[in-house]
Amino acid sequence: MLDLGEDLDTVVEFVTCCKRIVEGNGGRFVVGMFLDEFTQPLVCRLVGFAHYYLGFEPLSSGSSSDVSGQLTVVPGHLYCQIHDSSQEFKPMLLHYRVSDTTVQFFSPGQSRIVL
Repeated sequence: MLDLGEDLDTVVEFVTCCKRIVEGNGGRFVVGMFLDEFTQPLVCRLVGFAHYYLGFEPLSSGSSSDVSGQLTVVPGHLYCQIHDSSQEFKPMLLHYRVSDTTVQFFSPGQSRIVL
């Protein structure tokens, strides 16, 4: 909607209404977004309503045959505080490997076979 010229408040209001309808009917509302400098303000507004922020990204050290990427898990209400200040909070970080039929999560430095 931002790409179509709608302002940030309109997009947040639309998403909030959708969330209210879905949750009012017993469902769970999940939003997937590509995070960049253009969408960062929207993410900060929406994640305030979220229970958790799940950030999937490639490994910072480069590619690996054993690890597909890393997942950062942050309680929703802390996400913007972490990025806007120097608060001491360490988010949960997990590595993951995607195969044809499964996704395996494991702690960095731990073998997925051990878990």
